Amino acid sequence: MDLDKELEGFTDYANDDVRALFNRFNSDRDRRWAWFVLTEIMRRFPKLDHYTTGGVGKTYIDIRIGEKTAQEGKPILHMYKESRLVWLGLRSNHNNLIQNSDQKSIASSLSIDAQKLTNWLNNLLIPNNIGSGRKPKSYIGDNNRQSANLYMLEPHPLNTILYGPPGTGKTYHTINKALEVIDYKFYKTHKFDRKALKKRFDELYAENKIVITTFHQSYSYEDFVEGLSADSIDGKIVYGIKDGIFKKISQNANSQHTSNFEEVYTKLCNDIEENGLTLKTLKRNKPIDIEVSTQQNLVVIPQTETKTRMTLTKENLKQRILNGVIGDWPSYTIVIKKYLEDHYHLTTQFQKSNYVLIIDEINRGNISNIFGELITLIEDSKRVGADEALSTTLPYSKDSFSVPSNLYIIGTMNTADRSLTQIDTALRRRFHFEEMMPQPELLDSIVIEGIEVGKLLRCLNARIEALYDREHTLGHAFLMELLVHNKDNIQTLATIFENKIIPLLQEYFFDDWGKIQLILGEQVIKEKPQFSNFATSHINNIVIPKAYDIAIETLKEPDTYIALYKNCLSV
Repeated sequence: MDLDKELEGFTDYANDDVRALFNRFNSDRDRRWAWFVLTEIMRRFPKLDHYTTGGVGKTYIDIRIGEKTAQEGKPILHMYKESRLVWLGLRSNHNNLIQNSDQKSIASSLSIDAQKLTNWLNNLLIPNNIGSGRKPKSYIGDNNRQSANLYMLEPHPLNTILYGPPGTGKTYHTINKALEVIDYKFYKTHKFDRKALKKRFDELYAENKIVITTFHQSYSYEDFVEGLSADSIDGKIVYGIKDGIFKKISQNANSQHTSNFEEVYTKLCNDIEENGLTLKTLKRNKPIDIEVSTQQNLVVIPQTETKTRMTLTKENLKQRILNGVIGDWPSYTIVIKKYLEDHYHLTTQFQKSNYVLIIDEINRGNISNIFGELITLIEDSKRVGADEALSTTLPYSKDSFSVPSNLYIIGTMNTADRSLTQIDTALRRRFHFEEMMPQPELLDSIVIEGIEVGKLLRCLNARIEALYDREHTLGHAFLMELLVHNKDNIQTLATIFENKIIPLLQEYFFDDWGKIQLILGEQVIKEKPQFSNFATSHINNIVIPKAYDIAIETLKEPDTYIALYKNCLSV
């Protein structure tokens, strides 16, 4: 959990004592749990006073909740760390606020979820708020009472897969999920402003805080993590190690700095290509020439008899500057870094943030082949900073690699491509699965020439589920176009059926037109008459399969659609 990011905008609440307490917690799970408790209490009971005792210099730190008077007073609740758990203690002798007279304590536990905790708090505290809403600062000389109005930050799973039939908005909702993780405050403020959300998403994408990829059958470990790459320099093939998107975003997420590196590096390459560059090593003062490769990496050539050419990749240079990662040719990297600082005003700035990797169609790739040994490292408990944190040595670069706890993976999965039951068990165990099914209620407001589109979709899906299964139903997104002005007409509806729905049904039922006719009706799928002019006398002994035609012209008639759902029990 990135506490600095979570507390953004509430720095007056998170004083040094609060931060020190959170830093003593053993895991991100405990931090999320504790922060949920605090924000839920503040949201529901904004006048309860919050204050801290103990402090950084003491052996203990408490966050105390309840009215603090000029006299000593006693808190209603207090949060503290004991052994390996985070505890929320309840005092039973404060103005009868606790219905049960016994002393109570509950520890952070997976068994206490958000709803249970909310119900527990509702039963615990009387409706009358106590105090004036003090934020956790020392009471000495502090008489400024304010309302603690915080956003409720619900914990997000580190690994999530949105799954469901086609057209249910899985890819569409990845934007919302990504913004919830990276910029929760913005998301809550603009939750219903799609243009604002998309614009913010694009900004984060441009900053490389969001990375998008799509898995397919030929996608490999070399694309995802790292692999060998060939580069042509002066007609010679030079092999280097190319980082994949997962390694890059993990390195960025591990970084605690932002920089003007991209701008500075571009200027450096342009100047080298125009004027050349010669530098000297810091320790031995030996001259080296710098060139730029066709892949915009730097080529270092020591002025020796052999003039060996060494490729210093842009990514290795960037990681050395931002993260201090020692990669290839460290002595040359130091020289170039200093040159960028002296001549191009290279700057770095401390900043922590969450990052999101979106994997579309995650089930279409060979998971074992793509993730390799990293399938273990993406587990919550194996991430950097967790109790059971692990790292591995990558096969090509031999770098030590671990997955940061501020990198969130959001995948999408089309159940029409592959059933959830067929997914790799290793993937199932490490991801939180969220089902996204068709929502015909989103279409209930659409009525076109008497056609109730919500009812139409419900009926079609009821028939598909009966003939196939629920994983191959039709998503509401197929028909959302009808909500657009000037497209809310029967011509658009006919085009959707002709170009999207009917071809998809053909794929689902392998051109079994008899079943497609059961779904769309005899008005749309018409049986062709059979002819008997075969040049054989044995025609009566042969079973001739039925043939069908699509009556495209009927798709422009309102009665065609109304007849589909008129006698459908599901609507």
